[in-house]
Amino acid sequence: MAQVTLEDVAKRVGVTKGAVSKVLNGRPNRIGLKTRESILNVAKSLNYKPSFLGQSLSSGKTNMLGFICGDIQLPHYSEFAALALSEVEKIGYRLIISATEWDHKKELDCFDKLLEGRVDAILAWSSAIKKGTAQYDYIVRTEYPVVILGNYEVPDEISSVTTDWQPGFNEAIQHLHSKGHKKIAFISSASSTEFLQSDFKWQILNSICGEYGIDLNPLFCPLKEVREQTEVLAQECVVNGTTAVIAYNDYVAMKLMHSIQDKGKKVPDDIAVIGCDGTEFGSYLRPQLTSVGKDFRGIVRGAIEIINEHLQSDNKSLRGRKMQLPSKLLIRESS
Repeated sequence: MAQVTLEDVAKRVGVTKGAVSKVLNGRPNRIGLKTRESILNVAKSLNYKPSFLGQSLSSGKTNMLGFICGDIQLPHYSEFAALALSEVEKIGYRLIISATEWDHKKELDCFDKLLEGRVDAILAWSSAIKKGTAQYDYIVRTEYPVVILGNYEVPDEISSVTTDWQPGFNEAIQHLHSKGHKKIAFISSASSTEFLQSDFKWQILNSICGEYGIDLNPLFCPLKEVREQTEVLAQECVVNGTTAVIAYNDYVAMKLMHSIQDKGKKVPDDIAVIGCDGTEFGSYLRPQLTSVGKDFRGIVRGAIEIINEHLQSDNKSLRGRKMQLPSKLLIRESS
């Protein structure tokens, strides 16, 4: 059956298409009460449903938000997306999700598609928006609402919600130190020592370990190499006598924990393992994964708060708003 249009309603009532549009969109100025009632009754009887495209064109809004992430299959991103879907629906929005597989070009392509006007604002776990890119220039020039999530280097003009890892890492090292651990390793997302200083988690942890007189040993595991590399790192930890490992996210920690167990070692009796993220999925493992957790719900709500401010105000001082939320150690069974 063909979709009922404004013209169909207008013909049945005997009025213009413009009159029907005004009544159905809540702007019935100068249209008599009886005519309004007739339009509403006929629209209901014909089961008229408004055109999404038409509403978008007339209002300039799509009521859609874009969400860009690395890989929706990873617990960190899937849990965040689930929360975001729930929270944006509360304010009448829907979410379009794009996964980039950590490919810089794909990130920029995702921004291009969403910036074409398909969404009203963008939430992104992304490091791609930097000064000098066409996407950055467009966002700043048009004041397009974008909120970058995660601890990336974000230009001052673009809003962000980040995690303060200092308190959670302080708790993690204090926890391991109280258990007598002195040979601690950190698995970095960097590919080698050459790039280690750009890893902010390494910098924070290394500084804290120095206060406890602990030499933190760096291990390297780029996210695209996790499946193969965690087996190698588990063997290295066993050979070197490492007693505790902190991984840069929960996914790497989970894979490492399995690899350690495959080597015939016990977690945490032989090697303690701590992740970073605090995903709920980590609590389903055996042993349950200890993790330095970020405030997932707080990040979602903070980002939506910033977006609402962008969309509802012409105050330019709201642009480039920065929000930071504290991390917290979630002690479970793996440490």
